[in-house]
Amino acid sequence: MTLRRPIPAKQTRRAALFLFLLAVYLLTYTPRINSSDGLAMFSTAENIIRRGALDVEQIRWMGLQQGTYGLDGLLYSRKGIGVPVGLLPLVWLGLTLPGIGPVGAGLLFNGIVTALTAVLVSAYLERLGCSPRTGLLAALVYGLGTLAWPYAKSLFSDPFSGLLLLAAGHTLLQFRQTGRARYAFWAGLFLAWNVAARYAEAVFLPVFGLLLLYYGMRIYDLRLTIDDLRLTIDDWRLAIGDWRLTTKSPKGVGDSSFKIHNSKFTIAVLAFAAPVVLVGLALMGFNLSRYGDPLNTGYLPTETFSANWLQGILGQLVSPGRGLLLYSPVFLLSLAGLRPFARRHRAEAGLALSIILIHLLLYGKWFMWHGGFAWGPRFLVPTLPFWALLLAPVIEQTGANRGLRLGLAGLTAVSVAVQIPLLLVDFGEFQGWLLDTGLPMFHPQTFFDLQYAPLVQVWRFIRPDSLDLAWAWQGQVSLGVLAGLGVSLGVCGWWLAQGGKSLPQGGLALLTSLLAVSLLLAHVHHLPPLPLRQAVAALNQGIGPADAVILNQPEQTADFAELYRGRSPVLGLNVRGFPLPDDIQRRIAETADRHPQVWVLSPVLPPEADAPAQILSAGGFKARDETFAGLRLALYAFPADLPARDIGAAFGENIILTAAALPDEVQPGTALPVELHWQARQTPAEDYHVFIHLLTSQGERIAQSDGQPAQWTRPTHTWQPGETIVDRHGLWVPPDTPAGVYTLQIGLYRPETGERLVRQNGADAVQVRVRVGPAVYE
Repeated sequence: MTLRRPIPAKQTRRAALFLFLLAVYLLTYTPRINSSDGLAMFSTAENIIRRGALDVEQIRWMGLQQGTYGLDGLLYSRKGIGVPVGLLPLVWLGLTLPGIGPVGAGLLFNGIVTALTAVLVSAYLERLGCSPRTGLLAALVYGLGTLAWPYAKSLFSDPFSGLLLLAAGHTLLQFRQTGRARYAFWAGLFLAWNVAARYAEAVFLPVFGLLLLYYGMRIYDLRLTIDDLRLTIDDWRLAIGDWRLTTKSPKGVGDSSFKIHNSKFTIAVLAFAAPVVLVGLALMGFNLSRYGDPLNTGYLPTETFSANWLQGILGQLVSPGRGLLLYSPVFLLSLAGLRPFARRHRAEAGLALSIILIHLLLYGKWFMWHGGFAWGPRFLVPTLPFWALLLAPVIEQTGANRGLRLGLAGLTAVSVAVQIPLLLVDFGEFQGWLLDTGLPMFHPQTFFDLQYAPLVQVWRFIRPDSLDLAWAWQGQVSLGVLAGLGVSLGVCGWWLAQGGKSLPQGGLALLTSLLAVSLLLAHVHHLPPLPLRQAVAALNQGIGPADAVILNQPEQTADFAELYRGRSPVLGLNVRGFPLPDDIQRRIAETADRHPQVWVLSPVLPPEADAPAQILSAGGFKARDETFAGLRLALYAFPADLPARDIGAAFGENIILTAAALPDEVQPGTALPVELHWQARQTPAEDYHVFIHLLTSQGERIAQSDGQPAQWTRPTHTWQPGETIVDRHGLWVPPDTPAGVYTLQIGLYRPETGERLVRQNGADAVQVRVRVGPAVYE
């Protein structure tokens, strides 16, 4: 009989912490991507999953705001690939599971990341010898009393960067305590991933490299000395100029034993460096393929480290608009905890301090040190878990010091209260108010003048119809979703309060968490406006794998991505009438050239204001044109070749249908393009309409096209004698059409009465046979 190994208490305790914080973040989850950075990174992940591509053409309307054009003319995100890679599982689930979408699933990302970071804060402190109570309290302060909570709603890269940095520190600490090279490998991988997410984070590679060296010295008793620029370490000897690397075996260690130690440390260094080098080469290859230069990341020449350094440093720390110590006042106690933390854990304190100071100095010089459309000092968000680590000595002393305990509780309560209004309102509301004051965007006064401080002014924007909460979206409260989230929070909090000891309670907590996530994502999937849901449902039903989509409605980019189930590429535009920029005209023409069918979703516009429709109509066959309360869904077919058939049928006394070009066979669920060639013996006195009907053998009509010739651009009274009028039509063959031979009826009629023009043989239409093939499923 085999006994099952019990799950360690610390693992269940950490699971309880994770589920509790995730339940909190679900309660304050937003259904929208509230930053252009987030939309750009999501778009990269979306295209990887949908069609294995790395461009972000679905947000081409953004242009250089978030992207840079590659050698192939396509738009690529300037943001690192690290976050999109992290998003892939969630986006895949959103596109795979019924009833939810990729945007809703992707917006879980930073909630999961932040909860995991809190767990790592607890695990890191316990590994340093702190009590579980200290680790838990530090983690809860981080998760609920800092900007980590508001940023858990976002798709910014900053929370993920903090997780990766802390994970690298934690795995190196495991390396120190075990000597196993695999932990050095994981540290290198986390750091490489962080560089892939934010290129500037490469500055931390030497910091962690030195920490690895320090830990190696402690593990293997390596001796590092500098004597007249001589470096002594292990059994190696190296002289470069005045530098010399020599070794001296530690006392009591024989040559064979020391060589083993030396070999292990070498393996650890290689394990640490391997993922860094490989990811670095992959990033260079990625840049080379996009821009033709391995060192070109796509950032613009104007995006530089050129800010007033002092302004950037003070702004991130203490300014009313962006000061970290105002947004998270509990970190004042981290300053008090630094010295006792450093006395007990010198290397780890050095790591935390280095990460905090380097972020402060590096991004204090960045031209947008304030982080743009965001609450607080966005670029310091990766440092938050390290501030939380420094709270450990303070938390440990609260058991014996009542005043300190009250101080910690008070500052934590204030810090939690500070986060609440930031969770209820999207920053865009506040930024719009700032612009209404007349001050230029991101003017220094908006950061350093108290009257413009977000924490002072945000309260005016808290209204029922503006709450940035999924369960209360646009003032409509979903009591069912709120109840589900509340139950999940209660069960997970109960399990955490019990110390995560009861596995049945843990199973119930996990079950309620999964149900809450499912309920929330299903609710979010139905939040886009009804006309858009109807239009995209029609698109999903009809789109083929070789088709393309043009979305000319930029404000609905994310809602469209949430609803769209296809794998075909999407070109996102924001254009109306002519003239169009050359690159936009080129991309529309390329889309028509490369795809047999192009779907267009746009507002209902007058013809002169709908440039994409005019371009596509000029060379395509419009097969569908449906409106959904202000939205228009149109389909244009672009067949490669159409065999022509001589007709020579006269209608009335003046009009002749000389030829018709159409495919011999068409598939169900596609457009049937028909090109008619008309001539007039004399200019007709009346305006006739053309009709084309696709009929079954029993005469049942399954598709039709009616209207003035040449898509309403050449009414018959404008025809000149002998002129050939090219008249393109498209008919939508329904997906459920049975295979077989069908009849295409072509003729003319008076629109006022519906009376058809009669041919000389007495018939009122030309009949052409066309085959509908069996449906092809891919």
